[in-house]
Amino acid sequence: MRICFQRFSSEDNDLYRGQVHEVLTHLCYVPVSEDKATAIAKDTNEFSTLDFQDFCDFVERYTQYEREVVRVKLEEWTAREKEEDDEADAIAVLPLMCWG
Repeated sequence: MRICFQRFSSEDNDLYRGQVHEVLTHLCYVPVSEDKATAIAKDTNEFSTLDFQDFCDFVERYTQYEREVVRVKLEEWTAREKEEDDEADAIAVLPLMCWG
């Protein structure tokens, strides 16, 4: 984390809030919403820059957000798969009911 922070931080050893999206993309976070990343950075620290500890806190918060987004998407996908399976089962039963 420190190496990544140093790579993107200024000479003052601070990371500008506007850079957090780029840092998350560099760290391979998915999905990276620039607006959400900036909002989480604002919640982490009211200043326009983050020091290393703030950056670590920000990454932890963003990780929690990312996990929640992935969890919701997986639940949606699972529900959609179940609906498709139920629909396929119903379609398979229809001929039996009609030709009984």
